[in-house]
Amino acid sequence: VSGLNSNTKNMLKFEIVPNPVTTELTVVPGNEVDKDFQWTITDTAGKQVMAGTLRGKKTISVGKLKAGNYILQLNNKNKTGAAMFTKQSF
Repeated sequence: VSGLNSNTKNMLKFEIVPNPVTTELTVVPGNEVDKDFQWTITDTAGKQVMAGTLRGKKTISVGKLKAGNYILQLNNKNKTGAAMFTKQSF
């Protein structure tokens, strides 16, 4: 894809489950299972709506977010990754 960094060794691979989500999402990291992560959630306009650190427990409470699409970005010391998820109403 044009415009994206093709250097995949610095990409952090992970899954978000469930997706869509209503109250709490779980981050399933690829091969970085024992690492701590800084995370941010942005809306589709690019506004940061939440941020924090994942240590051990890999869940994020998103129940207070409005219904819509969001991007979760994870960073550790030398890798970064992002994935889109959908927040649904209860």
